[in-house]
Amino acid sequence: MNTIATEILLESKTARNGQLTQVNNEVASDVLSKAKALVFALWQGTGAATTEQMADYYEVPVETVRTVFKRHRDELDSDGVKVLRGKALSEVRVIMNLTEFNRPHLTIWTPRAAFRLGMLLRDSEVAKQVRTVLLDVANGDRISEPNPNPQPLPTQAELTAMLAQETVKLEKKVNALVDITAEHDRAISELKEKVGTVIPEPVPLTAKEQITLEIEKVKLETEQFRLEVEKERNRGIQRPAKTKKRGPEISQPTKRPTLTIVPVLNVTKILELAERNGGIISARDVSKSFTADNRPTTQQVKEWFNELAKLKYGEVSVKGSSTRFILASNRPRPR
Repeated sequence: MNTIATEILLESKTARNGQLTQVNNEVASDVLSKAKALVFALWQGTGAATTEQMADYYEVPVETVRTVFKRHRDELDSDGVKVLRGKALSEVRVIMNLTEFNRPHLTIWTPRAAFRLGMLLRDSEVAKQVRTVLLDVANGDRISEPNPNPQPLPTQAELTAMLAQETVKLEKKVNALVDITAEHDRAISELKEKVGTVIPEPVPLTAKEQITLEIEKVKLETEQFRLEVEKERNRGIQRPAKTKKRGPEISQPTKRPTLTIVPVLNVTKILELAERNGGIISARDVSKSFTADNRPTTQQVKEWFNELAKLKYGEVSVKGSSTRFILASNRPRPR
């Protein structure tokens, strides 16, 4: 390739116009296809390609193509480059199947403008090949040699059919998404209704948990009673002031209130033993459960049984010489 001629094409608008005098869109498309395959869509009787296609063909960034377009817009406009808006943009979007394009305008390139772009891109290897082909043509070589694998431009009818097929596919996908969304909505509504109407039932306490709660209640009541007794005791004990004794008067000791209640530990033991024994425990078995040093008499255990019966924890059963305590099924629950 003539390096001087190439530099002239890159630098001189006059040289470029001179080379393009006899080049129309059909010839330009043939020259471009000799360097690399490039497919134009058919719009208003001529080929059309986007800026992104130009960048992909010449293997340069999109911004490089846009920069060249701004610098040499007067030349490229004369070759048929158009910036489309409004109705024309909508029409080309359909023809070129630009479904994801959402910008307010679109620049389209004709084959002749794409050919001139090859004379303006200095560092593109594909552009260098285009310039080589151009100079070979200028030296008398034929441009349009038979292409073993021709790629004809799609006709308007073919593009319309392709668009219809893609539209059907898209509609099927959209309908499937709508069905899935509706199914999810129904499932969510049913779940909300179930959650809103179901009242969780209280979890019943086990026998051991019930006994534990009852024991805690007894402990609390015993402690409250003890505090009250202690309070009354402190009020009743008053030291008399020191005075001269007038006679042999002897002070009487203050009577203290007595507390008759089953010791908490014994309540716990009796209830646990009865629970373990199927709800029934004898006075004899309770007495044997204590160590020898702390073992109560059978009579003491019977008194404890009577106290628990008064508290409605069960009932006392006497059969011959055997006294047993039977747990009540409806014994009091802690509040």
